[in-house]
Amino acid sequence: MVMNGHGAHVRAGSVANTPYESMKRPSEDIRVAVSELLGTKNFQLRCLKRAATSRVFRALTDRGAYFIKSGSGVVEEHSNLRQAHRPGHEQFRLPEIVAFDAKREILVFKYEKGGSLLFDLLRSATVFTYALRRQHLRDAMFLVASWLSAFHEANRTGTRDVASEEKGLATERLREMKGSLTHRERQRLSDVVQSLVIKEAPVCRSNHDFAPRNILIDNLNVTVVDWDKVLEKAVYYNLAYFATNVESRSRMALYSLNHCRAMTEAFIAGYFQESPSPLDTRQLAMFRFLYFLEYLHGYEHHVGVFETWQQSTTAMDRFMNGYVKQSLLSF
Repeated sequence: MVMNGHGAHVRAGSVANTPYESMKRPSEDIRVAVSELLGTKNFQLRCLKRAATSRVFRALTDRGAYFIKSGSGVVEEHSNLRQAHRPGHEQFRLPEIVAFDAKREILVFKYEKGGSLLFDLLRSATVFTYALRRQHLRDAMFLVASWLSAFHEANRTGTRDVASEEKGLATERLREMKGSLTHRERQRLSDVVQSLVIKEAPVCRSNHDFAPRNILIDNLNVTVVDWDKVLEKAVYYNLAYFATNVESRSRMALYSLNHCRAMTEAFIAGYFQESPSPLDTRQLAMFRFLYFLEYLHGYEHHVGVFETWQQSTTAMDRFMNGYVKQSLLSF
């Protein structure tokens, strides 16, 4: 028997018996596998995240705590982490693998302290003054930007022309967005895509989901999780991806637009300051436009948030606030 967070005794290898937890209860196969991988039968599992094809648990044992990830993508994540070069600073981290079972698709990671950037720093808490929140925000964003810059430098694969690749992907996405766009609107945006002058850019292997929900911060330590998909992209891609994910929070009416924009600006400024390679703000603006199209495409096909192009442009006006449109005038 072990104690749960409320002081109640729970059977080893079980989760709290609440309606919410029972929906995410680990299967007996997972409990058996975790017991074998950790070498103990005395543990408690709590589901932290459930996606369509994977789940993440926290395992509490007499020897400490661990993250457990199960489901499809685990084999790829194990391979990606083994190939990734760690950022060259002690406080900048990747998940540390403790055990791996390819057949049962289970990964065990060392437990990392810290709160998710999404929940701990994006929320519009009113217990602090705005000035204090803003300073805390800027400090955190500089840390995250420094982590990304160091990771990019450690995993850089060269410099190359990515214009054809990026334009081709954007054109294909526009072609598929038939539910949201009229033929005229698709053609207009396709013309804009083809007019972009994308120059050679530093390229590196990077996390395909570099978003606040996958960034853990504990004082000066930053750990980025969820590595099941890694792409070789221009460094601007991660910046555009992160910025769009942050500013999209205002679309969901969870946080103020000014709060999200301040976070994005602090992050980008920090990255440009830390990057050892010279970067171009106009090139970043182009990638933000291209990634925004990817974002809309993903939501149309997987979530269905945007039913019409009119709704899409309203959202764009709200959380991009003309950033991309104004930049387009100078391309």
